[in-house]
Amino acid sequence: MEVTRKNFRECLPLINESIKKADFLVIDAEFTGIINGRDVTMFDSPQEYYITLLKGSTDFLLIQYGLCAFYWNETEKHYMNDAYNFYLFPRGRPGPEKIFLCQSSSLDFLSSQGFDFNKLIKEGISYMTEPAETRLRENLTERQKSYVSGNNNIPIPDENKQQIEDICKRVRVFLNEKKADSMEIDRCNAFIRRLLFQELGNRFKKEVFVEAKIAENKSRVLKVSRIKSEAEGRNKDSEKKEKEWEEVEEAVGFSKVARMISQSQKLVIGHNMLLDVIHTLNHFFQPLPADYPAFKEFAHLSNITVGKSSPDLSRVRQGSGGKPATARASPQQSRARSSSVSSPPEPPPRKRTSSGVFQVDELEPPPKKPELTRSKPEEPAPERPLAAISNGRRKAHAATAEDGDRCRDNPDYVLHLCQIPLRSVEPFR
Repeated sequence: MEVTRKNFRECLPLINESIKKADFLVIDAEFTGIINGRDVTMFDSPQEYYITLLKGSTDFLLIQYGLCAFYWNETEKHYMNDAYNFYLFPRGRPGPEKIFLCQSSSLDFLSSQGFDFNKLIKEGISYMTEPAETRLRENLTERQKSYVSGNNNIPIPDENKQQIEDICKRVRVFLNEKKADSMEIDRCNAFIRRLLFQELGNRFKKEVFVEAKIAENKSRVLKVSRIKSEAEGRNKDSEKKEKEWEEVEEAVGFSKVARMISQSQKLVIGHNMLLDVIHTLNHFFQPLPADYPAFKEFAHLSNITVGKSSPDLSRVRQGSGGKPATARASPQQSRARSSSVSSPPEPPPRKRTSSGVFQVDELEPPPKKPELTRSKPEEPAPERPLAAISNGRRKAHAATAEDGDRCRDNPDYVLHLCQIPLRSVEPFR
């Protein structure tokens, strides 16, 4: 399902339901660039790897987020999923302005894959970090309190007095003529609008209602509406406050989904996902720490307070198509998993015969890695165990390709093929 600003509010309950019922979640993200400066290398230490990505990638923007919630269907005996594709674009007003970098190769790649940049900018869902959201909510609360108290008046500078007086005279003429229900005041900067809110509220408090409005050309104007009764004035004040809070909720936007993932404590899976993790935490939660140990601690935090925990992140080397995964393993399951991981690998897949049994030639164990000595500089390295296992599975796949029709006609047989043991699940480090 594609989710944009237009349908985000309606889709939010559905997304929340999908996350809650999921056995595990899969994420993927797209950015305006990958890295700025030196790229990471296989010789970098974890600290160097993290610092390089932190300095070189956090100035890019996260513009698309894919979320797939997998859950087990007991009736059908297989996994099903709810997939969502979010267009993300943080916009100012009321949220903070976002300045970011772009990388030409990344944009070119996205364009070649059919990415819609017009939709991104026009319909992208906004987001912000938790500190930015806290500041925004506090500022709005204080501003709305000032509506009632009226104790935040500021003196009008001499150079602006004549302009304010001229506009107030226009409003008086508008009220006396009684030809229209509203009028607009344009060509005002933010400071002049602030002064007009103050002066019009003081001089015509029970006669007009003043609110800011964004015109078609994206400029901000003031709309002055005639108040016909005291009750109408109170209703307009309530509607104004509700609208301001709705704008805040829209500005928080996709951060709500990220925090749903965090609070669910479900297993989160991704391919080569360190960049996804860095951007997820940096854009939706908190600014990232400058050292790797603090980052690891931050990435594994959970249940500090509601809405302020980071996702339960894991890498999965091999998936499991058999039994549903659980978000948290019991102590017995943890011990069994530890024993499974530390034990020798299971026999390789077997080839299907006429009796329905698989059989392939046993794989020979790879030779031990030779010691590197000066006397044998040209000695080739042995085949890696992972490559040997991969070759064996490739043989098994080729052997079963000829019998594909029988696989499709026998669901139990297909289910047996899918029951690959979970050989290695380790926490994100």
